[in-house]
Amino acid sequence: MPVSIHRPVAVFKVHPAIFCIVALVALLLQTFLPLKLPLARLMDFPLLIAIYFALMRRDKVYGIALGTGLGLLQDALSHDYIGIRGIAKAIVGYLAASASTRLNWNPWWRARC
Repeated sequence: MPVSIHRPVAVFKVHPAIFCIVALVALLLQTFLPLKLPLARLMDFPLLIAIYFALMRRDKVYGIALGTGLGLLQDALSHDYIGIRGIAKAIVGYLAASASTRLNWNPWWRARC
């Protein structure tokens, strides 16, 4: 009987309520924090959320949908055209999910000696 040399790939899923709360907080921070702190315009919190969850889920379609959704919600709260950030975050979500499937990283807290 042949033995498989492939290790199982860990895919981390987050409860939908936690994901919605984190996405809502990121969108609110992106919208209202630059009003008090002008330097906060340099950070893109929904982009960081899209990258993080796409890396953890390791699914390209999920990364595209997540990036598009967060980008469109961010566009709805801003004064720019609808779709500009949605397209950009969809590409970033796809690239993050694609990179996570190609790179098999082992976090230090899960490493076994």
